[in-house]
Amino acid sequence: MYMRPYLVLTLLLISSSVQAFPPLLKEYSKHPQAKAEFKQDCSLCHIAPGGGGERNEFGEAFAREGAAFTKELIKKFPDRFEQSD
Repeated sequence: MYMRPYLVLTLLLISSSVQAFPPLLKEYSKHPQAKAEFKQDCSLCHIAPGGGGERNEFGEAFAREGAAFTKELIKKFPDRFEQSD
């Protein structure tokens, strides 16, 4: 009986964290230099493959850049972006 509010809250938190940053993945997927293997993968920015939690080195750098795919970011992470000459 008293568990129901906690269950609802837990489900809301889980669904909001899962839905939190797919728009960023969508933006990455549209980027002309995005690598195919990361286009639908939360590990683009997170250590955990399912996303959420601690960010990897790219995720931290992306946040510092104001969530923008800057030329500097693209150059620094050739494993995440195709490099143009």
